Amino acid sequence: MSLRWLVLVLGWALACHTRYAEQRVYMTHPDPSSSRACSLSQPDPTLLPSDFVRGGFKLVEPPRSFVGDRLFDLIDGGAVQYFDYGFQWALSGTYSPRRGERITVELYRMATSEQAHALYEARDVLSAERVDLGDDARIIGTTLEVCDACCLVTVSSFEPGERGREQVVTLGYFVLKELHRE
Repeated sequence: MSLRWLVLVLGWALACHTRYAEQRVYMTHPDPSSSRACSLSQPDPTLLPSDFVRGGFKLVEPPRSFVGDRLFDLIDGGAVQYFDYGFQWALSGTYSPRRGERITVELYRMATSEQAHALYEARDVLSAERVDLGDDARIIGTTLEVCDACCLVTVSSFEPGERGREQVVTLGYFVLKELHRE
């Protein structure tokens, strides 16, 4: 094996490790007062930025907001459950890491962090796996769910397998980082 090949392999391994370590640094107990979404009574589309340059994700269309009964336009059959847990508003955006691929981010703002946590717990799924993006983060197939302060954040990919799972965790990390940006 040539020295050049060894340097390339070591560089790739270091880049992968750095990216993974960066994702693990996320706070485990978000303070509700540190979440920008918790301070808003109405949805703000800037909570879902147009692109996350480091992750290569670009917003395909402007984020859509849903207030009150408009939630039924987003999740027709399951909206009633959200109202039971203090639903205030929602934002939805579709990102594309590459041409043709789509990942949907939905941010549901509840009245309190307790209600957001109760909704997260009520949606408990036996097949879920914990994800290291905070205490209340799990992945089911290629859908990531995170309870972050007063919000339930879902990130869903239609890309099957490990690639789809990696994409939703990476984009989820960037969304959570943005929610706590000062």
